[in-house]
Amino acid sequence: MKRIAVVVMLAAGAVLASCGGSSPPATTTTTSSTTTSTTSAGAQDLTATSGIKTALLAAGAASHQLPVTDYTGLTTGLTYYAYDPGDATYWAGAQLVPSSSSQPAQVGAQDDGAYDLFSMTAGGTWTAYNDGFGTVAGSTCSIVVPAAVRTVWGWSLTAPCGGPPSSAGAQDLTVTAAIKSALLAAGAASHQLPVSDYTGLTKGLTFYAYDPGDALYWAGAQLVPSSSSQPAQIGAQDDGSYDLFTMTAGGSWTAYDDGLGTIPGSSCSIVVPAAVRTAWGWSLTTPCGGPPGS
Repeated sequence: MKRIAVVVMLAAGAVLASCGGSSPPATTTTTSSTTTSTTSAGAQDLTATSGIKTALLAAGAASHQLPVTDYTGLTTGLTYYAYDPGDATYWAGAQLVPSSSSQPAQVGAQDDGAYDLFSMTAGGTWTAYNDGFGTVAGSTCSIVVPAAVRTVWGWSLTAPCGGPPSSAGAQDLTVTAAIKSALLAAGAASHQLPVSDYTGLTKGLTFYAYDPGDALYWAGAQLVPSSSSQPAQIGAQDDGSYDLFTMTAGGSWTAYDDGLGTIPGSSCSIVVPAAVRTAWGWSLTTPCGGPPGS
């Protein structure tokens, strides 16, 4: 009887195997006492081809509700691309370069829109997320880059959402007519004079940037006093001959006198960060910071 039972059990096993009733394959395989896991060691850093860049540009433009033609491309050195088997998702990061002829794109490239993250499932399409404040403590995240992806990209694991290192540099921005008007108003107010006492800003001496290191917008400009305003002409001498400006996201500009900012031994009401000076081509050794020749 025992022999018959064994035969029956073997036969039943054969039937189950032929009907697909066998157990699922194990997640590991053993050969010569070596175990190989099906789990990947980490995210895979991939090459951002021209095709990938084109797709990211299109997705980013769409997220800002603007046509691709409002942008000239992606900032060199700030485009990342990877695949994370942990969540079976393709990830990317990029900074869109707004066209100088598109004010909506220039405005959209400020604040949280200054950098974009992207995700895509296999065979899907890219979805873009604003991440301009992704490395700023306390930021609210629309999406969070996984640690495995940050690791292969060399990004901080402690930043709230994820983003390229601040060492990537401050972002030199286009000075629009609106920015110039705001700087002129802030500068005039700092001298306790009306805007009408000035005719504008000196051409070639207006600078504008965003520094992710301190999450501030920076600007530098020289106000041109009206020939009919003696107070403005006097105020534009010495330390008042050049102005620095700072602004937090969504705030207003604050002006600081900086006419002597490049002279050794000067006292500084504010000091321009090295990242911003580098973006503007200013000396890193002057006390406060200022344009060459000032």
